[in-house]
Amino acid sequence: MNTEAIKTMYRHDFPSFVRFSQQILNPQAEYADNWHMRALEEALTKVSRGSISRLVINMPPRMDTASCVSVGLPAWMLGRYPFLRIICLSDGKASAQERHESCAALMGSRRYRALFDHMRTQTGTDRILTGHGGYRLGLSVASGITGAGGDVIILESPIDALRAQDDAERKRLNDLFDRNILQRLDNRKIGAIILITPRVHEHDLTAHLLAKGGEWVHLNMPAIAFAEETWELPHGGLHRRMKGEALCEALEPRERLLEILREVGGHAFSYQYLQGLRR
Repeated sequence: MNTEAIKTMYRHDFPSFVRFSQQILNPQAEYADNWHMRALEEALTKVSRGSISRLVINMPPRMDTASCVSVGLPAWMLGRYPFLRIICLSDGKASAQERHESCAALMGSRRYRALFDHMRTQTGTDRILTGHGGYRLGLSVASGITGAGGDVIILESPIDALRAQDDAERKRLNDLFDRNILQRLDNRKIGAIILITPRVHEHDLTAHLLAKGGEWVHLNMPAIAFAEETWELPHGGLHRRMKGEALCEALEPRERLLEILREVGGHAFSYQYLQGLRR
């Protein structure tokens, strides 16, 4: 495959771009090219095409997904559509800043600029401007987004497991979503919202959103499968996950999951790792 064909692949195929971004941001790290990442990439590709506008992703911690959703997707979408306005919200300032710096490093890299040669970005303390009216705005949930508008809103783990046990904290986040975050979409009919988080409580934001009805697509991936599952992968592929199979043996093998169960207890494990499923 020649250089121009490779560039075309990166521009038009999100899973390929994720691997491209990994080479830039973490060249020494081994990418967890597991089926769960490809299933995630397929769902995010559908968001970029407009076939999914409301997506809830529940996965256990440490599944290498945050950079794909909060860094890779905004960089890829802005490279293709530099007029888009993307808002990324995280629980804390530190994680919001980390994602912002990673995305700025990716979009400012020589290889990214060679791929999307129309891009001339300017980076501020919390935003990356494209020069075409688009941006990636990275904030903590607590900082608020009053006045900002977006075509895509990404929420990454907007509340931690400890604070989620507080009824008032959960209600505050759910109300914030309804009264503020949802209102930040420039066009509620075609704008997209993505929530990626482990489950943290029976009445967490995941439950709040799924209770709203059928427009929300639920990508639910427990650390251990309770039944046989079939997952859509890019380019028409399918993956069959068998009952009892770990989500990703390379990142969290079954033996380690059993250790975590003993460490955190059954209640916490059932939500954060089994996504609230109990059998």
